[in-house]
Formats: sequence, C-alpha cells, structure tokens
Amino acid sequence: MSEYGDPISPEQVELAVEGSLELRRSAPRCSLGLVTEAEVPGIDADAFSVHAQAAKSGCPVSKALAAADISLEARLLEVQLN
Repeated sequence: MSEYGDPISPEQVELAVEGSLELRRSAPRCSLGLVTEAEVPGIDADAFSVHAQAAKSGCPVSKALAAADISLEARLLEVQLN
C-alpha cells in the first residue's frame, strides 16, 4: 500500500534468481540471490524496498528454503509515461 493507504499496482515487475550450492563435509550450503526491478507508481524507493522485503519474508518458497542464505536487491524503476 502507498503511504496514503491505497493499494499498490505495479506497472511491471521482473525477478531474477541466481543460486549456488556448496558441498561441504559438515553440511551443504545453499545461497540464492534475488534481484527484482519494478515500475510502481505512487511509491518511492524506500517504500518499495520495505514491500519487497515483506514479500520475501512471507514467500512460501523462502520459508521452505529457510536454511538457505537468501539475499534480495530491490530496484524501483521510473514509471514510463506515455
């Protein structure tokens, strides 16, 4: 939601994921890097980052991979006006 309580309606969202698996004797180590870019009218980069982190925290896949090191980079793109 925007700072005014209105719903957020992204114009565009893209997500890229990179992963690695390091096999160790003690335990394997899995890490995932998420990069999301979006055009979202009505919010600033700080608000977008807060929403992106909340989405990552509430994501069922993130919860299932809780043992993995998951990083997130969120980029708010400028809205393109026609």
